[in-house]
Amino acid sequence: MKNQKGITLVSLTIYIIAMVVVVATITTLTKFFYGNLDDLTNTTKEYKDYTLFNSYFTAEINKEKNNIIQCTENSIIFSNSNQYTYKDNTIYMNKINICNNVDSCKFIYDQTDKSKVTVEMSIDGKNYNTTYTLNI
Repeated sequence: MKNQKGITLVSLTIYIIAMVVVVATITTLTKFFYGNLDDLTNTTKEYKDYTLFNSYFTAEINKEKNNIIQCTENSIIFSNSNQYTYKDNTIYMNKINICNNVDSCKFIYDQTDKSKVTVEMSIDGKNYNTTYTLNI
């Protein structure tokens, strides 16, 4: 009787092909995972900048008896002397940088309804248009 220890060349070839298929599948899934992670990181940054500006500006708008003294396309000044300014792709609150990578920003004060302010901005190509109501 013949001793049949070990594996044949055909079964070894099948094992190697199966391993290559498994490794290729894992590589493809990993590539998609890290690609989506980079996209999510970039998207999250622009939302972070807008959310930071929005939180500061909303707090300013909601202050009791805080009226608008002056409003231009690039700046707005409140009665408590806080000023928001868009300059050099950055939004400042009293010379403090609160939002970067701003492509454009426009403050619009509705003269007919003096309780509304609209802010139109674009951050990294994403447009935001928000209307705020003053707490008069």
